Amino acid sequence: MFEIVIDTGGTFTDAVLMDEDRKITTAKFPTNVVDPSTGIMGCIELLAQQRHMTAKGVLADTATLVMGTTLSTNCLLEKKGAKCCLIYTKGFRDIPELGTKIWKEDIYNLKVPPPNYLIPRYLRFGVEERVQYDGEVLTPLNENDVIEAVRMAKAQDVEVPIICFLHSYINPAHEERAAEIVKTEYPDVVISSHILRRWIEYDRLSTAEIAGYVKPMTARFLRSLDKQIRSADFKGTSLLVTCAGGVTTPELCMDNPALLIGSGPAAGPLLGQFLGELADFENVIVLDVGGTSSDLSMLPGRMIST
Repeated sequence: MFEIVIDTGGTFTDAVLMDEDRKITTAKFPTNVVDPSTGIMGCIELLAQQRHMTAKGVLADTATLVMGTTLSTNCLLEKKGAKCCLIYTKGFRDIPELGTKIWKEDIYNLKVPPPNYLIPRYLRFGVEERVQYDGEVLTPLNENDVIEAVRMAKAQDVEVPIICFLHSYINPAHEERAAEIVKTEYPDVVISSHILRRWIEYDRLSTAEIAGYVKPMTARFLRSLDKQIRSADFKGTSLLVTCAGGVTTPELCMDNPALLIGSGPAAGPLLGQFLGELADFENVIVLDVGGTSSDLSMLPGRMIST
């Protein structure tokens, strides 16, 4: 059986195949930004040619297909994501602005330009509801407000709504009920408590925003790839590298595409740490130069820290 590892970048797609005897075969193919899955299939075709096999034969004998990708990260960097709206707890419209860090050195500098936001104020729609910090419901969810938010989102040609209510990390019931209503018009709705179960409101909201922003592109890529490899007799396990340096399933990445943001910089230090130990290097710098961006990681004492 084969193991295949593929890295899909903005310019090229690279693949490594290893057989049971640990013999390695490599391939490189241009990335098609419209349909990146074609780059992966192109690599598999090249691997098959070197093995004097067909692509179907290679995939049929592949146990695991592990993929790293910068496509979601590039979508964010190049500002090519979906048009999103925010459905929030009424009275907390400005969490994106209030949660943004202000550098202490420039706190009184009026010439510092404000940061850009993925969701502008006119695409933030308030909903009457309130959950207390301990999960107690103070104000029931106003479902009519949710319906009105959906109407306004449709009027503004929104592609992905993002729901983020106060204290939903401890009690997500209002977010989940609002999502049921929103899904009648928007199946790809993003729920903050499903993306990041964390008490800091801004962190949870900003992560959910990123997930919604790259979700359509990520979902198209993963669905197209799954269709192509399954039609080519692949019956093994497919996994994607995450921003935590581990791997997860394509299904989970489609539900939470934020897992793929920065997955390259997360995986690179793991290899740097491994090679540093082999070469007995105390301090390691990992540099990944791609066609869209360059990523740098520093490992003092071979330690990965945040």
